[in-house]
Amino acid sequence: MQIERYHFPEDRFYDRQHNWVRIEDGLVVQGLSDYARQSRGPVLCLDLPRPGRWVARGEPLTVLEAEQGIIRVLAAVSGEVVAINEQLRDNAGLVYEDPYEAGWLVKLCPTSPEELAQLTRPDDPAFKEWFLVCLSGEISRQLGRPEREVLSLRRDLERAYHRLETLYQIGRATTSTIHLEQVLQMVVRLTAEALDAKGCSIRLLDDSGQILRIVAAWGLSDQYLQKGPVEVRHSLIDQEALRGKPVIVLEAPLDPRFQYPEEIEREGICSVLCCPLMVRGQAIGVIRIYSAACYRYGQEEADFLMTIASEVAVAIANAMAYRKLEEIDRAKSQFVLTVTHELRSPVATVQSLLRVISGGYAGQVSSKQKELIERAERRILFLQQLIDDLLDLAAGKTEHLTETPRPVTVNPVVTKVVAQLRPVAEEKSLDLRVYVPHEALSVLAVEDGMERIVVNLVGNAIKYTLPGGRVEVTLERRGNEAVLIVSDTGIGIPQDALPHLFEEFFRAENARAIEREGTGLGLSIVKNLVERYGGRIAVESQLGQGSTFTVRFPLLGTGTVDGGIRKETSLS
Repeated sequence: MQIERYHFPEDRFYDRQHNWVRIEDGLVVQGLSDYARQSRGPVLCLDLPRPGRWVARGEPLTVLEAEQGIIRVLAAVSGEVVAINEQLRDNAGLVYEDPYEAGWLVKLCPTSPEELAQLTRPDDPAFKEWFLVCLSGEISRQLGRPEREVLSLRRDLERAYHRLETLYQIGRATTSTIHLEQVLQMVVRLTAEALDAKGCSIRLLDDSGQILRIVAAWGLSDQYLQKGPVEVRHSLIDQEALRGKPVIVLEAPLDPRFQYPEEIEREGICSVLCCPLMVRGQAIGVIRIYSAACYRYGQEEADFLMTIASEVAVAIANAMAYRKLEEIDRAKSQFVLTVTHELRSPVATVQSLLRVISGGYAGQVSSKQKELIERAERRILFLQQLIDDLLDLAAGKTEHLTETPRPVTVNPVVTKVVAQLRPVAEEKSLDLRVYVPHEALSVLAVEDGMERIVVNLVGNAIKYTLPGGRVEVTLERRGNEAVLIVSDTGIGIPQDALPHLFEEFFRAENARAIEREGTGLGLSIVKNLVERYGGRIAVESQLGQGSTFTVRFPLLGTGTVDGGIRKETSLS
């Protein structure tokens, strides 16, 4: 019986009955008729996981079993079959063996179901491109091994590239500004995909250190995730992982170390890899991957997951530290707010009593006593200013929790503040100029806060400009921004002081020389408020030549009052 014609690299070989098979022009033209008749197709077999059992490629597929030199037809099947004998995994793609010592039984191991489907059309040229048929150990060594090595190397490179790409994506995510919850959700998805896993989860220890709470999961059912709390004392797997080493589970349903073995079996989980999340030698949680296949994970996967775990642990630790700092900062601001509120009343009382004494309402005051009272009043005034600044600073840091920003037109705020400070400028014979557009510029802010920004900037410019100097206040539109510029011809700021200018309680040395008393909080308050309203502030200065502060706010919209620029000048 003539069988299907396939190309073989040798001109002859043995069939299972040791009959010679004749080759003509490289094609099989006769032989193996008994085998071909049983399988109703070509003598090409796919190895199944169970030793001694194969599938012959025919119409349909035929399940065969070899036992004591006899081949039995067990069943005819349809569909796609991909199977590799575990003992021959190193020869995947070019598998051969002689189970009954009567010749070579040829087996093919396709690399995908699509490639397997090509076998249903043996006359298709693509068949020859995808498969090599090994008929003997010698042919396998000479022709098959190089091909296997190339295919194996390609698979290894693709897997390594995918995992490297995953590490890169996770690294970028863990150093980004997005929320930790989003980062962890991305991590579990990317990790599961990179390891071809059924699912992945991250659990963190609670404050007691006894419960592992789920913070991110992918690929697992809600029923499994809600099975109950994972208690460290009842989960030996997690106990081992929390000691700092990865734990590989090959058959999870049969492993007594799990707290919920029945739930694991219902979820269809067979292999589990569990790695610790370590921060400075201390475990804070675990990351797990799950597979539906048994004996799925080894040291290579464990090393890869440990690398991911270290990235995730650092991201979690940084996020937790940042949240802790935020809590401390809020507590500090609340403390300052409370204390300064409590101080305001007694300071006001002392200030009032000093005025009573100074006015002679408590009896005649000598010139020496009056001098001492005036010195006390100046110190009380400084203390009152410090209290006000501390209240403003604390309020600025908590304002977003208590006050909702609303549209504020900046034009009248600037005009109002300049009008209030003009008498102070006149006392120093300063040329105070203001430029305000007639186009209404509106920003999202709190009006009191916006007023404080202008007061501090213009007030500082007046304070640190020597008599006869000039101060200019300009409000203008630049693109989609409202820009406030306050410039002066004052004492300027030393270059080494510029990086610290917006720090709390900082004052440059030349500023202290002009005015000994000062809180050093004004510019810190300004920067805090500007950033609260979505803006940014910059400063340029030359020592002895003056300074320019530029504040930019995003515009909400514009409306024309009557067009043009209004210029006000006094004491020129």
